[in-house]
Amino acid sequence: MMLKVFFQWLPTARVLALWLCIFGLLLSGCNFFQDAPAQEDLSKIQLNEDILAFAFKNTPRIYSGLVKINHEILLIDAELERLKGIETTYPRQQKIVAVEKANWKKIQRNLFDELAVVEKDIERIYVTYLVNKQKGKVLIKEKAYTILSSINNTLKASTAHTQRLKPNRKKSFIQKFKAKFFG
Repeated sequence: MMLKVFFQWLPTARVLALWLCIFGLLLSGCNFFQDAPAQEDLSKIQLNEDILAFAFKNTPRIYSGLVKINHEILLIDAELERLKGIETTYPRQQKIVAVEKANWKKIQRNLFDELAVVEKDIERIYVTYLVNKQKGKVLIKEKAYTILSSINNTLKASTAHTQRLKPNRKKSFIQKFKAKFFG
């Protein structure tokens, strides 16, 4: 009797597990099946679309780092614009604003410097890959970790400062889950 109930329940459990997997993939919003990057504002990145698509496909973590650096630069741009407005509104307090602007410009300069180095490396890998795919793949394996650690160090330094510029909102369970498992 117990065995009969178990075998009747088994197909239902499989279907339920399949639906849960499909639902989880839809909720996660992951890019497993995409060949091209999502359209984002990458105005500070000086690479053409082909190189960005190559980075997205072959080195997705480096591409993600580029997007994060671009986002940090845009955050600092917005903060500099805000400070410029304060400076024009209160011209007698220009010294206070000037010190803060200098700090932000230094952080932004570091981000731009790192971005230039990463762009050069990615472009070099891309051209090598176009010329000789085998050498390109070897170069990806050799350089990816170095590039990624450099990006992460730069982001760690800038995020410490830009954290206060980001909206402080609570994350939902899905957002926490995505951050934990999909980076």
